[in-house]
Amino acid sequence: MEKSYNDAEDDLSNLEQQYHAAIQEMDTYKAKANSAELAYQECQSSASYRLGHLLIHETRSFKDLLKLFSRLKAIKGNNQQSIPKTMKRSATLSTNSNIDEKQTIAHHKEMYKKGISIILPTYKGENTIYRVLSSLVKQDLSYELFEIIIIINGEKDNTENIVHNFAAEFPDINISIIILDASGASLARNRGIEEATYQYTVLIDDDDSVSANYLSALYKLAEKNTIVFSQIINIDNDIIDSSNIINMQILKAKTPVNNPFKECPSILTLNACKLIPTPYMKQIKFNTALKSGEDVVYFSELLSKFSFKFNIAKEAIYFRFFQQNSVSRQDLSFEFNILGRILVIADIQKSMSNTSKPSLLNYLQKLIYSQINFMNVYLREYPEKYPTVIKEIEKRELYYFPYERLHQPS
Repeated sequence: MEKSYNDAEDDLSNLEQQYHAAIQEMDTYKAKANSAELAYQECQSSASYRLGHLLIHETRSFKDLLKLFSRLKAIKGNNQQSIPKTMKRSATLSTNSNIDEKQTIAHHKEMYKKGISIILPTYKGENTIYRVLSSLVKQDLSYELFEIIIIINGEKDNTENIVHNFAAEFPDINISIIILDASGASLARNRGIEEATYQYTVLIDDDDSVSANYLSALYKLAEKNTIVFSQIINIDNDIIDSSNIINMQILKAKTPVNNPFKECPSILTLNACKLIPTPYMKQIKFNTALKSGEDVVYFSELLSKFSFKFNIAKEAIYFRFFQQNSVSRQDLSFEFNILGRILVIADIQKSMSNTSKPSLLNYLQKLIYSQINFMNVYLREYPEKYPTVIKEIEKRELYYFPYERLHQPS
């Protein structure tokens, strides 16, 4: 019996060693397991909700119900596997992203000039383009350390003449002018980023402006894997708003930023107010098929594919001038509030498959909720459109949609 006890004790010791080794290995996949569980719960919840909706609110064929039952069964079956298919796909994409990231960092200093490329798309900007150019000529950063790439796109007005005259007036500034017949801010930004030759890139709209220290303050904190934020002050009909929610987050956040998804989430998906290493930007494209929300999609993908540090140049200011056609002032329409939001949600989901980081997955999920808020504004005004909205969502065959957050007619 003594020998048997000693053997058992040895076996237990061996098992404990194996256990601790397994725990160490499992730590690597813990985040993926958590995100898989979250996706499963959300998907099951959404599918269950949808089933109830079909049974109670809509007239559907028996065939449709069978399809949904099959989907629920498939979800349950996948959850019992060690690694769901979605997470296997995620792991593959994450590995590829890491390879791209190493190459990006390696070539950061070799391929690019020191300084900043400014991407400035403009569409019929004759009434505002001079304001932003004037703010750039006043920069206290050496002209040798930045270039301005102006992309004139779509229907022409006097913008081209204004830009040429400005370039002639200030020959020391490095200005490139690109003319595109097709219109589209995403198309123009993609072309501008392709032409960027400096280490870092900032995006500026043709109807905005920046403080005189904007570039120098951002550049002072620039690093090869760091995104640097600035303040953002809104100007609406000559009313200056420095206490907007985005700017309050920036002013409150500590630098460097440890958790931007919690400390300053509102600025992450804006085109404005940030400096980004150019090599990373060149690996992502703005979706030219989107008429709105393209910035949300672009930065969702960027953040999901690469790991960044974050800092804030609080002395730098981006002045955002609100226009009549701003997203916040869009008239209610099925195209904008419903179709456009569904397309954005579909693209955000693609970014969710690129990462296993719980904080980022949670952030991307909240971006989806924000898109649904736009949809709900429309549905509260037009509740009779609810069945049509559901059909449009189903057309996309999204693997995750929080139906429970969608406003239902009473």
